[in-house]
Amino acid sequence: MPGKNYKFDENKLLYTSDKPGFKERFNNFVKFFSISFLSALIFVIAFFSIYGLPSEKYLIRKNSGLISKYNALKDVFSEFDSTLAEIQLKDDSLYRIILEKQPLSPEIRQGGFGGTDKYKPLENLENADLVISEAKRLDIISKKADVQLNSYNEVLKAAKEKEKFHKAFPALSPLPEEKIGYISDYFGPRMHPIHNEELFHWGVDLTADIGTEIHAPGDGVVEELNYHSVGYGKTLLIDHGFGFKTLYAHLSGYNVKAGDTVKRGDVIAFVGNAGTSSGPHLHYEIIKDGKKINPFNYFTIDMDSIEYLSIISR
Repeated sequence: MPGKNYKFDENKLLYTSDKPGFKERFNNFVKFFSISFLSALIFVIAFFSIYGLPSEKYLIRKNSGLISKYNALKDVFSEFDSTLAEIQLKDDSLYRIILEKQPLSPEIRQGGFGGTDKYKPLENLENADLVISEAKRLDIISKKADVQLNSYNEVLKAAKEKEKFHKAFPALSPLPEEKIGYISDYFGPRMHPIHNEELFHWGVDLTADIGTEIHAPGDGVVEELNYHSVGYGKTLLIDHGFGFKTLYAHLSGYNVKAGDTVKRGDVIAFVGNAGTSSGPHLHYEIIKDGKKINPFNYFTIDMDSIEYLSIISR
């Protein structure tokens, strides 16, 4: 009959139906299912071995993104390091030279940082080597930046002190050129006009009319005002700091009192003829570290009125 299969049974000498029994059909099903399942399993394993699990692919993408960010961070650190190196070079070869400060030694600039156990907590992180490497680099840059900041604070302090020194330095003539009649006596040995004997003259004598204004040659503090019936007569002493003092003698009057702070160009006193004097003039001395020195080494009178006014008006 169509649709049926028969086989010849030699023992019975007749044809019988070829339809398998339940047990055989079950065994065949098990074999087929096992082979199909095993084939599918092998295929899945092979597929994910080549293309990876979804979770693994996600982690790979995430890891790749982190590495990319770390590389970008490395570039930023490199730029910081390069900029810091330029700043250090200017600091040592320019600012410190101008301000007469010794450049920082490499030992100070490349000082130690961190500790052996500082980076231990990072060892269990993903990409631990990369993380630790950049953490160390950041510490080095931070250390260099701290050293440079301290250096700049030192340089700034030195600059302010230098500015203070230049303002205090007695670099201005106490009388403008047009107010000086002539220089009657210089620093050094001279024949005294009244005692008629050779004596050392410890300053310069600038002749001028009585009442001519005398200007402070630099910033300072009025230390004392004195009067002597002979010798220097009325005197004024200014302490400019940095070891400098200036003395003014034979004055007719004062425009300040002891303890006053004066600025370069301020009117401090007036020319007179007090004490042992042969005529109206200003006796002017500069004292450095307790020793009287030649004032002409510190100021010039070769200055017109406009230049003089521009200085005393600052």
